[in-house]
Amino acid sequence: MLDSDCIVLRADTLSTAVDLLTTTGAGLVGQWSVDRWHRPGELLGLHCLLLDPGQVWRDPIVPFEEDGSPSQRLQESARRCGVSVAELPFTRDGYVVHLGRTTLRAVLHDDDRTNRYFDWARTHAEPHFTAEAAAPERYAAFLAEFAEEVGEPTAERFIAAVHRG
Repeated sequence: MLDSDCIVLRADTLSTAVDLLTTTGAGLVGQWSVDRWHRPGELLGLHCLLLDPGQVWRDPIVPFEEDGSPSQRLQESARRCGVSVAELPFTRDGYVVHLGRTTLRAVLHDDDRTNRYFDWARTHAEPHFTAEAAAPERYAAFLAEFAEEVGEPTAERFIAAVHRG
């Protein structure tokens, strides 16, 4: 799983995660979440998470929930059922930049007062970069390289930049 506001910076991101999943036999590969609600080693960040569906999408493991922490109960029940976890520090090691709160920014920008998260968006709309100190600089470097390679962001220019490699 990859949040829509993640930018993959390294070409080996997926292959590294799959290799770790395969070599360790883990059912979940991700980066331990660093936040005020969970202890270290308690919850993998959902923004960038690889899971083995054969190990994780089965009874009695709880599915994702519509919640502020949609994978928490899934991860807790998977670990209770013996599913192992391997850490890959996606954002810390520069595989991915996670902006964070992009949906909340859109809700606020659109002034969508019918959205149940509108009030929360008023005070939680700035990017949090998964609390990675180096992430804003990595993101700025990505944007500069993108602008240099693509220029005006049209579909044609983007496709041409991809083909140039």
